[in-house]
Amino acid sequence: MNDLFRIVEHGDVATLKEIIHSGSIDINACIADGSTILHYACTIGNPAIVSTLLSHPNIILDATNSDGNTPLHVAAAYTHLAIVKLLIKAGNTPHSIFSHNIKGKLPIDYAVHPEVHSYLESCMSIHDQIYNFTPDPNVLKKYIIDLTIEWSEFQLRAQEVIHEQIEQKQIALHKLHLVERATGVTDSNGAASVIDHLALLQDENDRLTSELMEIRRKMAILEEHLQEHERSEANDASAGDADAPAETAGSSPAAAGASEDSVNMLNTAYENQARVDAEDEKNGLIVYVKNASSETSPNTRRQIRGATKEKLVARLAAYGGPSERPGAPQNMPVFGA
Repeated sequence: MNDLFRIVEHGDVATLKEIIHSGSIDINACIADGSTILHYACTIGNPAIVSTLLSHPNIILDATNSDGNTPLHVAAAYTHLAIVKLLIKAGNTPHSIFSHNIKGKLPIDYAVHPEVHSYLESCMSIHDQIYNFTPDPNVLKKYIIDLTIEWSEFQLRAQEVIHEQIEQKQIALHKLHLVERATGVTDSNGAASVIDHLALLQDENDRLTSELMEIRRKMAILEEHLQEHERSEANDASAGDADAPAETAGSSPAAAGASEDSVNMLNTAYENQARVDAEDEKNGLIVYVKNASSETSPNTRRQIRGATKEKLVARLAAYGGPSERPGAPQNMPVFGA
């Protein structure tokens, strides 16, 4: 027994573990004043030693010495906060924390260190809240009623959400049936394909609308130039000599200048558009295909354009079968001659 006390005093954790695991000692044996090895370890204040002793399955946490003190009394008196926490977590609550010695003192009464006293006080407060909770029956009744009302409201709201989802599903199915009847498609996969095709047509319509707006803008510019040319021609005619031969619109210097400006403007617009088309074709956003639908010029080329490569692929796939064409964009399907 004395060897065990010396091991604890010197903090030899490894040797203590060997002795405990060997089972050759009585871990709860007492000395003359009734103290156990756990009492003595609490006076030393080595957390590793105390933790090793607490790991023994037969350790008595609430053993009392001749003064009625438990290990928790000793740890609190020696101001070892870490040891106090180990004892509390090992299961000394609620027994040792409220254990009185022969003088009627609790462990907290010996806790002169502020941190130890505060910790024990908080543990006792938590215990009181758990074990000594005696609520007013009227408060409990009100609490139960509130919970019942909230649960009923939750169920009603859940039913509303479910009904809304069912209604949305029915609306979606109705729209799908309308599309199927309008297109003559009766299977869901075909209907989905029709919807994709409608989206493709909508995208193509947006592109054509943009091109039409650009054409209208150019026409407005040309009309403005034509009006300026007519005004200039009228001014030249009124200012000319009455005997001088009348100049034709084509031979008038003003008319020639206006006509030349219009031609230059159109040429510039065509060149800019050609550069944009060349850049888009280089980036894989445009492909030229054989315009087989033209009866007068079946060998002319038709431009197929997409906002992205994926859209261009979709349009080309809907247009016709693939064939070879030199100078086609990389990794893009080529259609027509």
